[in-house]
Amino acid sequence: MAPPLSTTFGSTRPEKRPWTRAITRKTRAWKTSSLNGQAGWTTPSSRVPRIRRRPKPLRFQRRKWPDPMPNQLTDGLPLAGKVFAVTGGARGIGAAIVATLNARGANAVAFDIDPSAAPAGSESITCDVTDEASVKGAFESLNAKYGRLDGIVSNAGIMLEKPVADTTLEDFDRVIAVNLRGVFLMAKSALPYFRTDMPDADKPRIVNVASELGHLGRPEYSAYCASKGGVIALTRALAREFAPGILVNTLAPGPTDTDMLRAEKNYDSWVKDGEGIPLGRVATAEEVALAAAFLCGPDSRFMTGTIVDVNGGAAMY
Repeated sequence: MAPPLSTTFGSTRPEKRPWTRAITRKTRAWKTSSLNGQAGWTTPSSRVPRIRRRPKPLRFQRRKWPDPMPNQLTDGLPLAGKVFAVTGGARGIGAAIVATLNARGANAVAFDIDPSAAPAGSESITCDVTDEASVKGAFESLNAKYGRLDGIVSNAGIMLEKPVADTTLEDFDRVIAVNLRGVFLMAKSALPYFRTDMPDADKPRIVNVASELGHLGRPEYSAYCASKGGVIALTRALAREFAPGILVNTLAPGPTDTDMLRAEKNYDSWVKDGEGIPLGRVATAEEVALAAAFLCGPDSRFMTGTIVDVNGGAAMY
């Protein structure tokens, strides 16, 4: 017989038995069907186990953050024991890059056509980047001493400030040979010495130094702009070809206070007034070197085919 219905407040729910309210959770029994089909009372010890609750959705679960990655500028010497070759490393931006890499624990060696111009205490090897035999010989000398190669910085370059009408084929070919062919020969000659099975943070690095003028162009700098635009395009091609084992990036400085800039006729207006530069001044060689060290270090492990502009805002695109 069905339990009596309660008439309190017009409710139609079955009236609860008074004795069921007094049963506590610990002594509670569940009414179930026994195995032989007869109704009866079972205790919690004989109760069929419940199905476990579903796991919480991901948005309610506590996140497990990965271990922090090492920071290039704060965690010891991130380039300790690594070997880098820096062309044009005897002066200007190249010398600053050599010094900055060495300060981070690396063995940075200047490849320069005039190694005697290198700062005291820095190591240098004679190298003409326009000559394939000279480039290969420099790498052989480097490998004979260190037995490894972790990266190259192709920084060697020359500038030509001439109207097109006055630029000879010899002038044009000379600029392209140093600024563009030299970058190609360095990358090609370094390949046999690179290990491409390294972890992401230790993969070999190729850093090619271009210029903001590779983007912007400038009157009377046609050969120079063509060479630096070629470096940017070559970097992108190499990045795709050498991935994932080798990381290839471009550094594109703006006007930088070096001997090369001092030879330009716009030097005074750039240095005194920062003409055309939103930050109001030219860069120092050390500021450009910091960007190069970043591209050579573990913090750039997920960058390839990238152009890093150090120009104070002179080129925005």
